[in-house]
Amino acid sequence: MSYQNPPAGYGEMAFYWWVGDPLTKERILWELDQLTGKGISSLQVNYGHTDIVTKSAYLTIPSDPPLFSADWWNLYDWFLKQAKQRGMAVSLSDYTICWAGNGTYTDEMLHEYPEMHGAVLKDRVHDCSGPQICTFEAASTTLAVVAYKLRGSSVVPGSGIDVRPYISGGQLRWPARQGNWRVVEVFVAPEPISLDPMNPLSGKQLIAKFYQRFEDHNAGESGRGLNFFFSDELQFGVRGWLWNQYFADEFRRRKGYDIVPELPALFEDTGPRTPKVRLDYSDVMVSLEEENYFRPVYEWHRSRGMLYGCDRGGRGEDLTEFGDYFRACRWMTAPGNDQPGLASNLIKNKVASSMAHLYQRQRCWLEGYYGSGWGTTSAQLVDATWRNFVQGKTC
Repeated sequence: MSYQNPPAGYGEMAFYWWVGDPLTKERILWELDQLTGKGISSLQVNYGHTDIVTKSAYLTIPSDPPLFSADWWNLYDWFLKQAKQRGMAVSLSDYTICWAGNGTYTDEMLHEYPEMHGAVLKDRVHDCSGPQICTFEAASTTLAVVAYKLRGSSVVPGSGIDVRPYISGGQLRWPARQGNWRVVEVFVAPEPISLDPMNPLSGKQLIAKFYQRFEDHNAGESGRGLNFFFSDELQFGVRGWLWNQYFADEFRRRKGYDIVPELPALFEDTGPRTPKVRLDYSDVMVSLEEENYFRPVYEWHRSRGMLYGCDRGGRGEDLTEFGDYFRACRWMTAPGNDQPGLASNLIKNKVASSMAHLYQRQRCWLEGYYGSGWGTTSAQLVDATWRNFVQGKTC
C-alpha cells in the first residue's frame, strides 16, 4: 500500500461530537464542506459523558434532537447521504451509550430480557474447630459449601466435605470433627446494572437493538456509506467469575465433570487440582463470551464487509479483561487501542497488531491523539503517527 496514494477508505477517521448546540442541517452541511478533500475518509458521530455518575457509569451528554429519537434518525440518515456525496462514510461510536444504566439500547435489552443481567461468584470463609457445631448464616444464593481440614493455615488436599446438606432455614449447623476446619461458601452475587456476555441472547440482541437499526434505516449502505463501527471502552458492569443459569450444564458438557462441588477452588488453594479447576472454568467462561457475544457481532460486520474497531479499557495491559483480553478482542475486524496525547505505547500497539496479524484481520485501529491540546502542530502529529507505525500500527 502506498502512503501517498492509499486505497479508498484509508485515511483519517474524525470523531464528530454531536453535543453542545442544537444539531441543524445548515451547520452540519457547512462543516461537511470544510472537511471535504482534506484526506478524511470517515466521520464517526460521538457522544461524551457528563460528570453525573450512575451506579455503573457516567451518563451520556444529551443532544438536540435526542439520541435515537425519530428526529435524530431522520437527521442521521440525511447526514449519511450528504457525507457519502462528499466521499466520506459515517458511523456512530458506542462510547458511553453502550454502558448499562445509560438509558439506551443496553437497558432496552435488559428490560426485555431480565435474564441477561450479569452475576458473579463470591465466597465467604468460616474457620472453626471441632468437635463442636460450626454455625453461620448462609446466603440465599449459595451454590456450594465445603469444609476443608487445615494443617497450619493450609488446606489439606482431598479433605473436602460437602456440608451444604446441613443448611436449613438459611443457617448452616455442621458438627465439625476433631481439628481445625475451613468452611468455604460460594454464592451467586447478581449485579443489577450489568449485561451478561455469556448469555445466549447477548450478541443477538446487541445486533438487533443497535447495529441492525442503522442498516434498517439505510438499506444497501452497509459496507458503503455505513462501513464501520467502533466499540470504545466496552463495560459489561460485571467482572470476575461470571455465572448464569446455563453455566453448570455447559461446563459439564464441555469438561465432563460437575463444577459446583469444586467451586471453592476458585477462591482457595484446595490442593493439586486447583489450577485445573480454575483453568477449566476460565476456558468455559471465555468460550461462552466468544460464542454468544463477541463472535456474533464480529460475524455481522465481517459478512457486510464492514470494519469493526475497538479501544478496550485494558488495551492489552490488563490481560484479565473479559476473562481473557486476547481471546475476546480477536473478534474484531480491526483490533485496536488508544494513544492519548501524543503517546506511542509499545505494549498496546503490539497487542492489537499481533491480533490483527495472527487472525488475518483487515486492519488494526489507532485512536489518537485526543488530549494533545489546541497547540498541537502537524509536525507533532506526523511524529506521533510514525512512532506508532514503528511499534506495529502498520496493519
